[in-house]
Order: sequence, then C-alpha cells, then structure tokens
Amino acid sequence: MLDSTDKIVDNNQQTESEAKLVINNLNPEKMEDKNNSEKNSERSNTIVNSLNNSDRKISLEELINEFDLSATIKSLYQELKKAKEKLAQAKENRQKNALRKVARAKKALKEELQKNLLPTPIEKWKPKEEEGKLVIERKIEMVILGYAPSIINLSTTNDKLAMDIVNDDLLEKDSTKYLATADIFYQENIELRDLNGNIIPANTADVCYMLGSVKDQRIIQAIHKLNIDALVEGTDLRIIKNIQKREFTSIKELAKYCSTNTLLDRSLKGKEKLSLAVLATEDEFIKKISETCASEKMPASTAIKYYNLGKRFTNTELCNAARGILTGEFKYDLSCGDKIIAVLHELNFGEEIKKRYIIDAFASFTKLQNEKEEPYGFHTALEALRAFNTSDIKIIQATKTDKVNLIVSRLTARIPKEEMKA
Repeated sequence: MLDSTDKIVDNNQQTESEAKLVINNLNPEKMEDKNNSEKNSERSNTIVNSLNNSDRKISLEELINEFDLSATIKSLYQELKKAKEKLAQAKENRQKNALRKVARAKKALKEELQKNLLPTPIEKWKPKEEEGKLVIERKIEMVILGYAPSIINLSTTNDKLAMDIVNDDLLEKDSTKYLATADIFYQENIELRDLNGNIIPANTADVCYMLGSVKDQRIIQAIHKLNIDALVEGTDLRIIKNIQKREFTSIKELAKYCSTNTLLDRSLKGKEKLSLAVLATEDEFIKKISETCASEKMPASTAIKYYNLGKRFTNTELCNAARGILTGEFKYDLSCGDKIIAVLHELNFGEEIKKRYIIDAFASFTKLQNEKEEPYGFHTALEALRAFNTSDIKIIQATKTDKVNLIVSRLTARIPKEEMKA
C-alpha cells in the first residue's frame, strides 16, 4: 500500500537526461536539419533552466532568441520596446499620446502572436513507487498544443469564464491533464490546429494533442491565451502542471480512449447552477428564483425573467453566481414576479406558466407607450392580464407560433380605459 504522503522530486533532483527539454523546432522546414535540431536543443535548455528557477519567468525576448519566431514578431516587439521607452521619457503633456502608442503596439504584437505557432510550458508528472512511497518526478517541456477540428469543436475566441476561473484560488490547478503526441495524426493526414486556430503543418515537432474532458481543454486553452497576454505585458508565464502523456498506436485507439473518458461528462444544468448559487451567494433574489423553480417546476431561465421583468441572466452571470460572484447591478422587486404568477394561476394558464413567452410578452407590453407617450408600466400590464377571459386563454394556448405578439395584442385590448389616457 502506498504512503499517503507524496514525495515530489524537483527538476534539480533529476538526472541531467531527465531534466533535459525535448527539442522544440518550430520551423517545419528545418525539421530534418540535425545541426539546427542540436542548436535548438541546446537553446531550449536555457528556457527550461529559466522556468526551473524559483521565479519561473520567461520573456518574449527569450522566446524570440531561443526559437525561430517570425520576423514580424521581432519587429513588433522592438516597436513596443521603443514605445515604452518614449512613454517613460514623455513629459506630462505628451503622456496620453505616448500611452496610446504603447496600447497600439501591444495590440499589434498580440494579434501577430496569435497568428503564430507558440510553445506553451508544461510540467510533466511521472508518478512511481519507491520504497513504499509515491514519488512524482517532474519535468518541464515547451510544446505546441493542438486539436483536431474534425474531432472536437473548440472555439478559438476568448473563453472569459475559463480565463476567470483559471485565476480563482479555489480551482484545483494541479489536477491531472492528459496529452498525446501528434505523430498518429500526421500519419493519417488529419489536420491539426493550434489553440488560436492556426493550421499546424504536418510533421511539426513537439506538438501535443489535448485529451481529457471539455473542462480540461478549456482550462488549457485559457492558460495558453493568458500566456500570450503575459508575453505582451512582460509578466510571468503560467505553467500547465501535472501533465501526463498517453501513447497510442492508432487514431482508432485514441478515439476509443477519448470516448471512454469523456462520454459521461456533462455540464451543470441551469437548476443545478442555481442551487449552487443559492448557497454560494446567500442572495435573496437568487434564493427566490430557486424556490420558484422548485414550486412551479419551471426552468431557471424562465423564473429569472419573472422576477427581473423579462431580463435574463447570461450563462456567464449564472455561472459566476454559482461561484459566489454577482456581477453588475440590477433592480428587482420580488413581489412583481409573485403577482404575475398568482394572476396566471387565477386564470388557469396551467403548464403555459412555465413557458418564457408569457413573461416576454408581459415585459414587452410594459414598455409600450400610452397617448401621453409614457410607458404603461407594471401596474397597467398586471391589470390588463387580470382582465383576460377564457376566450383569450384558449386562443393563446391553441396558437403555435408568435405567441409573444399575440399576448401583447390581447393585453393591449384589455387595457383599463382610464389607463389608456393616463
């Protein structure tokens, strides 16, 4: 039985061969040039040594010097350096103009970095048993991370939620993440792209394919994109830790592995996010939404609209609430949602109450204007709804399309006369 206390073996404790970085030759045209490979291997060790230092920092200038990055990147980096130098020397009346030039230089450099294949630092963990204890050997490598568009649908736009979660101290950052070498994809002529959507030329060295859950893929991609920002800003690069590599003899074998390890994955449902948000925020609005979901058996998105007068939470806002974060400011009156639902029950709307088109129509009507060009508002809308008769309800229930406009027209027909000229 293994000792529950893990022993971590640092890179400094490894042999020279264990600590040596895998060759990173980012220019596919030079892959067969042994001399260049040897030079890249020697230069790559400089990167590893930098990352193994306690500060674990690496600059864009080092990447430019150690890897064959594009001439455009080199030029834009020099322009950014000059812009920063001028900013430092600028007098107070020239500060704003200098700041704008630095911002433009950063933007241009970032856009160019996103067009190029860039290496990402990973830390491989290799667990093994030694004298009844679990020993983990760690080794840092620089690799290009890729995915196959024909297999997974990965958005290359910034995943703001994932990038935010990466910075959350509660995230288990050292959870195991899995990669595979890209060789079998080259053999089958399957196109790979990097995490910015750039095509990776066949036989490019040191490319790793992301395995694992959607969560792992989003976290890895978020770190990659944050590292691009770090290169531009001159801040620390993040190292993707606890990487374990899996070897496959064929795409068929890899596909079976991916299916077996991801088919049971699913994202949280709206009501599950809401239940977590109740506990994480202890907010009265969130609590009321959760109670209504349970009592009315309606989707969370619909309940939110009832108590927020037609306004919805974005998925990001709901996810943030589940993490205990309420973003933005919004006004609400919990009694409004209660009153609307109560009237709908009095009118015997039945299952229709769960449908969002009713609250969408109600909210739209509140914004319509009377003869004085003033919005009807909540009170008038509620009285118009209360004036519905059996015929109104039957027509609404029988209609299959565009129920929002139908309900709005019915509400308009039921406006109390004194309200029309109010």
